[in-house]
Amino acid sequence: MKYCIVWCYFLHANFYIQFFRRFHAAYVDAVSNPFHVPGKKITSRTFAERVSTIVKSFGFSSAA
Repeated sequence: MKYCIVWCYFLHANFYIQFFRRFHAAYVDAVSNPFHVPGKKITSRTFAERVSTIVKSFGFSSAA
């Protein structure tokens, strides 16, 4: 999984910490599924919806 973070001096680090904590929790839940094959793409609809909710809650737009 690749991440691209653009640091903005007008936003606090706590904003990013909270975002990535929630994203990480969703990711861990998805890959902890006993039916998930390590190294394969995550195709869980629940994961996609959870990430979309996280993104929207932080004021980002989610382009799918």
